[in-house]
Amino acid sequence: MDVSLHSSLPEWNHAIRINLLPDTIILGIYLFVGVLGNVAVILVYLIRMRGQMDDRYFIPWLALFDLLATVFIAINKIVANMYPVTHDNEILCRLSNFMSRTSAASADGLLVAISIQRFQRICRPFGIQMKDIHKRYILVFVMICAVVLNLPVFIFYGIHRFENGNITGCSCDHVHGGAAFERLMLSYDILVFLLLFICMVSMSVLYFLISRKIKSNRIVKRLNTKRRNMSGLADDSTENGCSENITSEMTAENGMERMQTDVKKSIRDLTNQERKSSTRIKRKQSTTEQIRTHLSANRYTYMFMALSMSFIISYFPSNILKMVEISMPNMWMQMDPAVCNLFLFFRQFYILNHVTNPYIYSAFDTSFRQELKKMLRII
Repeated sequence: MDVSLHSSLPEWNHAIRINLLPDTIILGIYLFVGVLGNVAVILVYLIRMRGQMDDRYFIPWLALFDLLATVFIAINKIVANMYPVTHDNEILCRLSNFMSRTSAASADGLLVAISIQRFQRICRPFGIQMKDIHKRYILVFVMICAVVLNLPVFIFYGIHRFENGNITGCSCDHVHGGAAFERLMLSYDILVFLLLFICMVSMSVLYFLISRKIKSNRIVKRLNTKRRNMSGLADDSTENGCSENITSEMTAENGMERMQTDVKKSIRDLTNQERKSSTRIKRKQSTTEQIRTHLSANRYTYMFMALSMSFIISYFPSNILKMVEISMPNMWMQMDPAVCNLFLFFRQFYILNHVTNPYIYSAFDTSFRQELKKMLRII
C-alpha cells in the first residue's frame, strides 16, 4: 500500500481497493446473511407469532436494530474500502457513522435489558417483573441513550486528510485537531469502551447468577425425585418382607419340603431382579425426560445467554483493536495487504454479533422454526 509506487491519487486508490478486496467480499457476505436472517425474524415474529410475545417481546426490536446495524455498518465499510483515499463526502461520512453506531448501541442496550428481565424472572420470580408498559419505557430509554451517546460522532468523525509523498488522500475517519481536541476525542472513545465493558460485565454477572439459580433448582428437583424413588422402594421392600413372613408360616404349618422352598426363593429372586431392572430403566427414562423438560423450560434463558456470549466474543477484540487504531491512525498505510485484511477482519468482528443473532433464535426457538417453515411453504 505504498504510495511511492503510484503517480496519482486515482492509481493509489485503485491499488488499495484491490488489496482490500478480501475484506470487501467478507463484508458483502455479512450484509447478505445478516439482512436475510433479520428480515426473516421480523416477519415471523410480527406476522405469524404476534400472540406469543411474552418472552419474545424484545426479539423483533433486537432484530430490527441488528438489521439496521448490519446494513449501515457493512455499507459504510464497503464504501470505505472502495474509496480508501478518495472519500470526500463529509455529510455521508458523519451520517453513516452516526447511524451505524446508534443502531448497534440500541441492539447492545436491549441485550442488557433482556439480561435484567431474565434475572427477574428466574432469580426473583416473586418480585417485581417487567410488564409490557415497562418494556416499552425501556425500549424508548435505550434508543434515547443510544442517540445521545453517539451525537459526538458528528464532531469527532469526518473527512481525515493525510499526506504521503506528494499526494494528499482523504478518508472517512476520526478528524484530527489540536492537542485539546485530541484529548477530548480520546476521552470520548475511552468512555464508549468503558460503557461496553460495563455492559459485558453486567451481562456476565447476571447470567452467572441465573445459571447458578437454574442449577440449584435442578438439584432440588433431582433430590425430590430421588426421595420419591426411595419411598417407592421402601414400600416395595416392606411388601416383600410381609410376603416372605407369610410364606414361611405357611411352609411351617403345611410341612412343605425344602425343595419347594428353594423353588419359591428362586422365583422371588428372579422377580426382584426383574423389578430392579425395571426400576433402572424407569430411572434412565426419568433422567432423559428431566433433561428434556429442563431444556424446554429454560430454552429462552439459554437463547439469551447465547446472544450475550456472541456480543461479548465479537465486541471485545474489535474494541481492543479500535483503541490501537486510534493511537496509530495511519498504521494501515505501512501494513502488508494480507496483514491489513486480517487486521480488518478482527477489527470488524463485532458485525458478526448482529449477523448471527437471528440464527441463534432459530437454533433455540422451535416455534419460530415451525412458523418460518410454514411461511416459506406459502411463499
